[in-house]
Amino acid sequence: MMTPNSRQFYDLFTGDGTAYRQFIDELFNQRVQSVVCHVPFYRDLFAARGWTAAGFATIASLHKLPIVDRELVQAQPTERMINAVLDPASLPPPSYTSGTSGPPLKLYTSRDFYLASFYLLQRSYGGAVPFVAACVSDADRALPPADGCQLHFLSRNRTTAELFARLLELKPDLVMMRPDRWRLLIEEVGGELARLRLVVAGVSGMMTAPSERAYFATFLGCPVANMYGANELGGAIFECPAGREHVLAHHNFLEIVDDDDRAVAPGVTGHLVWTSLDNRIMPFVRYKIGDTGAFAAEQSCRCGWQGPGTLSFAANDIALSDREKPASHGQSALTRPGLRQWTSKSGGTTSLPSRPAIAAVRSRDRISRHLFSPFID
Repeated sequence: MMTPNSRQFYDLFTGDGTAYRQFIDELFNQRVQSVVCHVPFYRDLFAARGWTAAGFATIASLHKLPIVDRELVQAQPTERMINAVLDPASLPPPSYTSGTSGPPLKLYTSRDFYLASFYLLQRSYGGAVPFVAACVSDADRALPPADGCQLHFLSRNRTTAELFARLLELKPDLVMMRPDRWRLLIEEVGGELARLRLVVAGVSGMMTAPSERAYFATFLGCPVANMYGANELGGAIFECPAGREHVLAHHNFLEIVDDDDRAVAPGVTGHLVWTSLDNRIMPFVRYKIGDTGAFAAEQSCRCGWQGPGTLSFAANDIALSDREKPASHGQSALTRPGLRQWTSKSGGTTSLPSRPAIAAVRSRDRISRHLFSPFID
């Protein structure tokens, strides 16, 4: 199967949807063949039922596979969940879940389409190509440039001053980090953040209220978009400029099911069940992560998105399981004056909202629109 470049991905995202869905089918077929042959947990699961990969040629057959939950995965030795044909010495450094809902899961990931998804986010918010993106992660590293685009990971161990200095050097168009890191940057450099002249800033990893994101925008001088994901998944959902949430199905395909594991209708809240399509090392197939949510009744969006899965977090809250409930942060002590206008890289001037009160970020089971769990960090 040919792997599209970022520009081809964007065409898949914004076309009539036919080519994108065909690509998802091809990815799914490839992933099923891989797990049946090479991942011991899934190989044994298929063998016990007398199944072969041939019976699962398209994503439409996904519902025939059993759903696995975190408890079942936690009970497996890590090596039973990993592609056995890979040389252990070639595996990237592992990451771990938080451990708030049981023993931490040791995770290995290969994110094949990260750069393409940053391309999508950048273009969706009016950015140009090529671009530079940066996100805070576990260590300093960079993906190989592609299509003239660059993605840099910056270590979370950097001081706030070091992080800001490095961002000024990189001159990124898009930056993704947790809201607590954005708060620290605002507290330390305030309006100097506008020197980054970002196209869009991303927030991931902790819950943020819309008022807080609007406040970030007064310093950053650009839109602030939310992302949803998990350590097991990587990126899963992005917020478009129209304020709607779209599933990045080429990373992780989403189903929403009821308590009996049957698909629910759009607008009905159910359990989120994810299938990894871009992780060749440790894929999850029909993984019930513990969160709930709903597909939007109206799937079309004026942003042009044509992929499968637009969610509704406005009428139906998404509920996070104990896996990612954040600690209480209370009121943010943000005291520096904000900006009221900014000049984009293309030279246009945009008015920004007045500084709102910062809503307290509390630990709770139910969270409302735009409050998401981790994407990168």
